[in-house]
Amino acid sequence: MFVWVAVALLLALVGCMTPERALRQTERIGNRLAADYRQQVTGNTNRFTITRPSDRLRIRLQLAREEGATNGPPLPVPLVLTLDDALAAGARNSNEYQESKESVFSAALDLQLQQHAFETTFEGLLGGGLARSEADGGESGDTTTEQADGGGKATLTRKLAHGATLTASLGLDVVRLLTGDRSTTLGLLGDATVKIPLLRGSGRLIAMEALTQAERNLIYAIYGFESFRQNYAVQVAAGYYSLLEASQRVVALQENRQRLSDNYRRAQMLCDAGRLPQVELDQTRQDLLRTDDQLVGAVQARQAQIDGFKMTLGLPVDAAIEVDMRELDRLQSAMGLSPGLTNLVSLTAPPPPFAEPEALALALTNRHDLILARYRLEDAERALRIAADALRPDLGLGGSVRVGQDRKDGGRTSDKVDYSLTLDGGLPWERASERKAYRVAALGVDSARRALETAEDNARQAVRTGLRDIASAWSTFVIQAEALRVAERRVHSSDLFQQAGRASTRDVLEAESALLSARNALVSAVVKYRLSGLSLRRDLSALELSEEGLWREPLDNAD
Repeated sequence: MFVWVAVALLLALVGCMTPERALRQTERIGNRLAADYRQQVTGNTNRFTITRPSDRLRIRLQLAREEGATNGPPLPVPLVLTLDDALAAGARNSNEYQESKESVFSAALDLQLQQHAFETTFEGLLGGGLARSEADGGESGDTTTEQADGGGKATLTRKLAHGATLTASLGLDVVRLLTGDRSTTLGLLGDATVKIPLLRGSGRLIAMEALTQAERNLIYAIYGFESFRQNYAVQVAAGYYSLLEASQRVVALQENRQRLSDNYRRAQMLCDAGRLPQVELDQTRQDLLRTDDQLVGAVQARQAQIDGFKMTLGLPVDAAIEVDMRELDRLQSAMGLSPGLTNLVSLTAPPPPFAEPEALALALTNRHDLILARYRLEDAERALRIAADALRPDLGLGGSVRVGQDRKDGGRTSDKVDYSLTLDGGLPWERASERKAYRVAALGVDSARRALETAEDNARQAVRTGLRDIASAWSTFVIQAEALRVAERRVHSSDLFQQAGRASTRDVLEAESALLSARNALVSAVVKYRLSGLSLRRDLSALELSEEGLWREPLDNAD
């Protein structure tokens, strides 16, 4: 008897699931399914994991702030990030990025649960007890009977793809008398059952709907993650270039202030010599003070942008980071500008990254929202067929066989075999809810078709708008490049004319203001042109990204 107890305890211990084991198993299963389906959807063969690296930049910055040490080489202060650095940092540190990835993982676990429903499942039950009974034995006196009994049952279940369910179980009863002859009796009981739907609920479409929808949900999550990655990359690039633009405005204001300060000193000397009216000296002073105020505002606005950019990347808001101004130089050079920004640029726009027919074809086949709209139409049509099936009558075939031995108080009877075959049916007299569900499903198909039409129109509009934005951005760039050349020439001429007494102080101040505006407008045009190319690729779902979040397109004057 003790042997059976030991076996039962061993089986119970083997079947225990610890929290640590559950985490390891679910992470392995979720990552594997997510990677497999992601490869099917996107062709990406990289390993998928939701575990965040321990040496990510946020942790290193926090350690540097709190303990003066990091998990890697010492970080410079401030930390200068290139655009690639910012993209990689965002992919590793952004909470939004992590949440989007975890949605894929959760959908993968849901799929595994539905897959498990079509696998053979096992269930075990154990039980035992002690019993004592006393009876009047007549002349022989009272009799006491004590016995210990125990039992176990193992059940396996398998759901088939066409709706049938198979169940088989094997039970064992053990009884040992603790009084009298102390005999031991074993009892075995086995049974098998099959249930097959013949009408309503039968067929692969109905039986596997939960699994099919779980697969679709994982695909939707993957497309959602890939769309997020592209949108996030453009968002980071826009934030980075906006910071470059803000930094350039600060530099331009500082240079403008220096020129105004020089003009003020020269005007003061002329005024002291009686060659310049006091009112013109005050005009110069007033413009200098206005520039000082603009510079303070620009510095504060830039710092606020840096804080917002750090939050976009998932970095501590009090971390000391800066953008690399050489990124702006590379961007301007790619568009044909010399370091002084005063050279002539081509009036002819370079060819866009995609011709309109190519872009339209790519959008209609590659846009994620359009692909999902087609999938959702298929889901709606499938739901309509399932709703139609629910209107049919119920008819099911069942069968079972039971083989075993009966025992009582340590004794047992002969083997016993039972068979049964059943045919159950239900007439479809009450189908009010099913009728409503069918109509709603039909409306869902119509709605999905309209959503698909809208998605196709949105794709065409995005292509046309994107190509127009690129052409418009290049025209603006050409205009602003020429405007800067004119502004530079105007400042130089006004200085010479003022020295010759042929220009007023107001002419010089207006020329300086025009130069400041032209510099800022040119940088804004350069950034706008670059972002218009990236936005078009994103809108076509054609912005190819590495696993680190970096895009693979070269930086050239085509995008």
